[in-house]
Formats: sequence, C-alpha cells, structure tokens
Amino acid sequence: MTRHREPVPTLCIGLLKSAAAIVLAAAWANAGVSAGERRPNRVGETLAAIRNASIEEAWNSVSALSALGSGTVPALTDALEKAGPVEKLIIAKALTELGETRRAGEAFTFLLLDKSVPSDVRIAAGRVVGTTPQLLARDEFRDLLYNMLNAEDPYVCIASAEVLLRRGETEAVEKLLRLMARKDAVGEEAALVLAENGYVSLVGARLLEIWNKPTPNGRRAFLLLRSGDSSTFPGQAVLKEIYENVKNYYVDAEELVGEENEEKLITATARGLISALDPFSSYLNESDVKDMDENIGGRYGGIGAYVGMHNGIFTIISPIYHGPAYRVGLRSMDQVLEVDGKDTTKMRFFEVVKNLKGQPGTKVEVKVYRGGWAKPRDFAITREEITIDSVMHRMLPGDIGYIRLIRFGDTTTGECGNAIREMRRAGARAFILDLRDNGGGLLNEAVGVGDLLLDEGSLIVRSEGRAGVTRPREYRARRGTLVGDKPLFVLVNSGSASASEIVAGAVQDLKRGVVIGEKTYGKGSVQTLFDLASTQFRTKVRLTIAKYFLPNGRSIHGTGVEPDIVISPREMAPWKLDALVEIEDKVEALAAKLVEEHLDKMDALSDYDYRETSRYPGLDDFLAAVKDPRLDADDVRRFVRGIVRRKVADIKGKAFVADIEEDTVLRRAIYAALSKLGDKELPEPYRSLAQEFPEAAKELAEAAADEKAAEPAAVAP
Repeated sequence: MTRHREPVPTLCIGLLKSAAAIVLAAAWANAGVSAGERRPNRVGETLAAIRNASIEEAWNSVSALSALGSGTVPALTDALEKAGPVEKLIIAKALTELGETRRAGEAFTFLLLDKSVPSDVRIAAGRVVGTTPQLLARDEFRDLLYNMLNAEDPYVCIASAEVLLRRGETEAVEKLLRLMARKDAVGEEAALVLAENGYVSLVGARLLEIWNKPTPNGRRAFLLLRSGDSSTFPGQAVLKEIYENVKNYYVDAEELVGEENEEKLITATARGLISALDPFSSYLNESDVKDMDENIGGRYGGIGAYVGMHNGIFTIISPIYHGPAYRVGLRSMDQVLEVDGKDTTKMRFFEVVKNLKGQPGTKVEVKVYRGGWAKPRDFAITREEITIDSVMHRMLPGDIGYIRLIRFGDTTTGECGNAIREMRRAGARAFILDLRDNGGGLLNEAVGVGDLLLDEGSLIVRSEGRAGVTRPREYRARRGTLVGDKPLFVLVNSGSASASEIVAGAVQDLKRGVVIGEKTYGKGSVQTLFDLASTQFRTKVRLTIAKYFLPNGRSIHGTGVEPDIVISPREMAPWKLDALVEIEDKVEALAAKLVEEHLDKMDALSDYDYRETSRYPGLDDFLAAVKDPRLDADDVRRFVRGIVRRKVADIKGKAFVADIEEDTVLRRAIYAALSKLGDKELPEPYRSLAQEFPEAAKELAEAAADEKAAEPAAVAP
C-alpha cells in the first residue's frame, strides 16, 4: 500500500503511551530491578513495536524512549546501525531530546541525503532539524535544507522550503512559487504552504481554484481565504484610495478602460514604488521580461540585425551574418522606411523593433532604401530564432589571443572556455580579455569566467546580504585556470559594470593580470528576480539583495575598479565629425568603388593600412578635392577605412572582431603583452608602438637598465 504523501501533521506526544512507559519504568524499579539493567531490553522492545509502523504511529515512542533517561543513549546509538528509516528517525529524535546531538546529527544527515529513504521520512527529518535549534544552527544542516530545495521529489522540496521559511529565509519563496505553477497536487501543496506562512496575497488566485474541492486541501484553502491576508504595509490604504480616485474621477475616462490601460497604471505604480530603492531594482512587465530573457539567453525571434537611428531614420547598423535579413539582401546602413506597410518615421524606435520581432516562421515585409538606389525596394523576410554569441575572439599578430566578452549570458563561460582552448592550441603566448562596454549579466557566469582565469581555490567574489535573510557566500575557482601562466590583460571602461567588474577586480586583486583602460562603472550590488504569482508569473521584480566584495575585501559600489594602466580611446574633435558628415555621401561612394574594384586589397587594409593614404587608390586625389581646413588627411583616411571595413564585412559575411590599428586601448595592451613576453623585434603592425606610448617605452627601458645593473659582474678567468 502506498504511504500517504501529505506533509506530516504537527508532531505531538502520545499521552497514553507515554504514561504507560512511565508506569512500567516505575513498576520495574519497585520490583527491585535496576533501570540500567532493563533499559537495553526496553529500547529493543519499543523499537520492535514500531518496526512496521507509520511515522504517525511510531512518533509516540519518542517520548517513551526519552523518558527512560540518558542511560539509554548507548543502547540507542547501537540500535542506529541496523535500524530502518522510520526507526532511525525516532531514535535520532530521542537522542536530540537526551542531548546527544552529535550522533543524532549523523543519523539526520543520512536520512536527508540518502535518496533511497522514503519521502515522508526525509520530510519528517527535515522538519525535525528545522525545529531543533541545536541542529539548525549548524551550517551543514542549513546547507542540507537548501540542497533539498532541488530534490527530485517535489514534496521533499516543499517540506525543506517550509522549514526555511519558518526560519525567516525567504529564498525558499521563489522555489515554492515555481512549484505552485504546476497544475496538480504538488502545485496545490506549494500554494497552501506559502499561504500558511504569510503569503496569502501571492497565492490568492490559486487558493480560489482549490477551496471548493471536497478534499483536505480544499478545506485548508477555505480556512485560509476566510481568515484573509492580515499583512499590510504602510501606505497601502493611501495607494488604494488614490487608485479609486483615478478610476472614478480622472477626466480622460477612455484611458482607464480596458485591461491594457489598467496594466499601464499598475506598471507605473509598481515602478514608482521600486524606483525609490536604488537604480538597479526594478519592476519588469511582460515585455520587459521577454526582452531580459532574450538578452541573457542570446536568442530571440526576428530578422537578425543590429539596428539604430541614423540621421533620424531607422537603420540597419549591421546585419547578423547568419540571420535571414542578411540572406535576403539587407546590408549595413540600409534604411528601413516601412514595416508591414507602416511608416517607420511615424513610429517610435522600440515600436519598429517590436514589429520586426516575432515568432520564428512568420513573415514580415519591409521597404528599404540604400544609398545609390533609384528608389526603395521591398523585401519579404521569414523570421527565425536568432542566436547571438556572447564571445568573439581572434588570434592577433604576435600570437596574442584576443577575447571580447559582449555580455555575461547563459552560455558565456562555455564560449569563453572554447575560445581560450582554441587559441592555446594555435600557440597563443598571451591573452587580452576585452570587457569594455560589457554591462554585466549573470553572476554565476562572471564566476565561471573567473574560474577560467584564476588558480583553483582562488576567491573570485564574496556577497553579503541582509542579515537573517540572505546568507553570505563565497565564490571560488573550482576547476583551475585554462589560461595557465600566460600573461593576461583585461580591458575596461566606464561601460564595464557588475559582472565585468567582478572579473576585472578579481584578476587585479589576485595579481593575476593587468587591468588597462578607464575606471569602471561601479556597480557592486547583486540583484535577484522574484516571479510574481499575482500576475500568474508573467511579471517579475528585480531586487537588490546583496552587495559583493572583491577578493581583498573592497567594495567597488560607486567607486569602480581603477585600471593599473590608465588610457582613454582616441577621440575625434566635434568640428571634425561635423565636417566628415558633410562629405559622408562622397566617402560612401569612394569606399563602394574601392571595395568593388580592389576587394582583396581592401580586405587587407581593413585590418591594417599603415596609416598611409597612398594605399587607397584615388584617395589622394579625393583629399585634394575636399580642401576642408577642419580636416587633415588622416581624419579622412580613418573615415574611409571605417566604411571600407563595414562593406568588406558585409561582402564576406563576417564581422571584424578587433581593430589593431585605431583602437588605442587595445594597442596599449598589445604593447604591454609583447613587452612582458620580452619581444625585442615587434611584428609589422606594432612597429610604431614605442612612439605612440613614449612614457611606457621609457619605463620599459629604465626597467631593463635596472635589471642589467643588478646582474653580477663578469669575473675574469
């Protein structure tokens, strides 16, 4: 017969059996038989009586055994070895009441960890631990309860979550909410446990589904609904009154009618509440949740393009080269004039994006104009699931492995690990990790990337949350570095935040590499997402629950990570940019001609052109015709090369990963890497590095001189 799986009822003392045990003990004493002589037999008899009993039937024996006194401890510990699960539970509980928590703890650990133990016994063991302060105060038992949140048996998950809730550890709420989404008895139990622990407002809709069922769960739901949710918060009445006034008296009544308009009001209210906390906590409506999932997962349904506004027109900045937009013929800087017949100039940017996205397999019609066309052209694009890599990499001249992390998403650690392995096999002598403009992402992926760079056991980051709510945690490298002892350099700027700062800060604190660039953003807090059951899990709240600290104990919240080598990108003066915009069409035409007539040569110059205008056929004549005092030859060369690179990428269907010529910060890192490697002769693209960074060259020369002076003098034979 299947054992009943509902949570074990409140554990009570069986008065009759307890009284019987006391009377028998007294009778043996009066008969002249010492209690010490009878205890082993009495323990054996009591355990034999419960051998085939249920937990409920056997529980009364706890009081009977503990009433025999501490003299039974040896007999009880001996009995543990051969005891079945129910007997082991009863013995362990009796031992705790007798003060023998060490052996009891060992027994409870076995019951909680062994998956062969029946679920109801594991549930009962978890609850006993949760109601025994001497046990729960021990870290291993708190950790066990947290591990049980991921048990295969959902009832074990629910029971452990309930114990953690009663201890004030609200991390269990999210697990119960996810289980509640199930439309079965498990979902009902999760909802009821949440309601019984003060979360009626979260699960009210589910209770309404349960209450009229002619079952014990229906009765529990009915009583919970009848008692209502007594929890309130300051200002709750004010918010309700404001909402009623808006609904009843606001002048534009049509803006309040319908589910969509009500949703706008609720969203605005929720965002207003959360915005008072900090810049990183937020309320996410359905659209926000979808966008977030796409960003973190790197997948969405759409045409496959990076888009933006150029000269006030919605523009394809660059197609994703494995996507459908590229395959049907869309190219960089194409202007999207219509989407499914709707004029994009009369739409907001995000409305156009929303119309381009959609379910894979569906079609969207776009009207596109490209410079040089006589008139716009129509394209029909079948949407696909678009996957966006979070890592790009290439081997730079000089055997330097370059890795650019775009974001910390679901697959970042795996992608980064593959890139490192590939370049190590190809002979990489040093690595550059580019985290510029990487605003962060998933904490576990930051830890994963740190694990690829740091030695096994190294502390990557530590988080501390609200006392009694979120446990302090340390995240350490577990697998050991993939980079080995190769020189490592990390590039950062003011757009490097959160997860990027964790990686850069850990590398810096542990002196594993050199951080180069500009000071980072300074976001040293951890957010977690809470699904809202009140919206059937369609919306979420992102709340700051902890702050993180780098390995040396510092918090970078508001201060950022200061680079070891400070350097900013090469900027162009605003008046020069204005002048270039004026000749943009002419430069586009020149670049198009160069790529069409000299593709292979332009491909090579896209990587490195020696900063010589003469390498571009016709460019010197073009410069002579421009004659703009605001521009010099190098300004125009840079502009031409940028457009050439874009057109070459479109033709090849492959994006350029790095710019080893114009990226000043990258070139400084390359110089540092080659210097660390001791290279005397620099590869061709880097011959001018010493002239570009004279202070660095001077420091290197001084260090070399000091090293030479420290060498022992030669001794004549």
